[in-house]
Amino acid sequence: PGYLPKKVSSYVLLNYQNIAKMNDGMAPSTSEEDLQKYKDGSDPYNFPNTDWQELCMRNFAPEQRHNLAIRGGNETLKVYSALGYYDQGSIYRTNSVNMQRYNFRTNVVATFKEIGLKFTSGVDAYLWDRTEPYTHQGRGSAYIWSHINNLRPYQLARNQFGQIFSGTGDNALIDISSDGGYFKEHRSTVRGNVGLEWDTPFIQGLKFKALGSYTIVNDRDKAWKKTPITYDLEGNPNEPGKPSLSKNTYYHRNFTTQFFADYSRTFSDMHSVGAMCGLGASGSDYDNSSLS
Repeated sequence: PGYLPKKVSSYVLLNYQNIAKMNDGMAPSTSEEDLQKYKDGSDPYNFPNTDWQELCMRNFAPEQRHNLAIRGGNETLKVYSALGYYDQGSIYRTNSVNMQRYNFRTNVVATFKEIGLKFTSGVDAYLWDRTEPYTHQGRGSAYIWSHINNLRPYQLARNQFGQIFSGTGDNALIDISSDGGYFKEHRSTVRGNVGLEWDTPFIQGLKFKALGSYTIVNDRDKAWKKTPITYDLEGNPNEPGKPSLSKNTYYHRNFTTQFFADYSRTFSDMHSVGAMCGLGASGSDYDNSSLS
């Protein structure tokens, strides 16, 4: 969402909490003196009024798309190629979540009517990269979103020196800080296929067909788990836990081949003869590894 419901201020929230408690016969949780400080902002670091959505989020996530396609040919040869690029930035104030995707496709069809031969081939590929924050508080957009929405306006985001405040649990500024860790995903896949169809000119009704495909998948993940340093009101640092690094790779390839011979013919418009035989083969292998 780019436009979110406006949340109430610290003064309004705490004032209504007082009213609710008094309606239940309990003492108010916040004194009138403290309420006034929340209201007038005279002591913003001890009585803050934080708009977490405004502090952490923009009203939009920048993105761009580019596509290029080329096609042409004649009766004998037809060619089609396309290239695409997509980039999506983050809705957070820092570009802590982003994604880029590249895709490519090309197809070729060649027809040789003189000898009854048709050739087809195609290649398609895509690359996909995505980055998201990774700290000891969690990983990904879901936990960032929950922290922004669950934090209260009376919780402090930064101290008087502009540093991330350590006294607020699940401080969303930790999640989107450029000094924190990251989780990077890389996905790449390439697929190729070829086909041959031959309607033999020397034996009427005899056809041959061959198909083949080959796929390579190469995926990688890199996780750098690191929490940025936070500070108390006086600017004293609070050292986070030790960072950790892990990497995973996933490699996979497979192939499929098929061959067919087909004979079908009708004699004297009365008698039909037909036969088909085929042969196929396929295989695959995997090579995965992890490091931490």
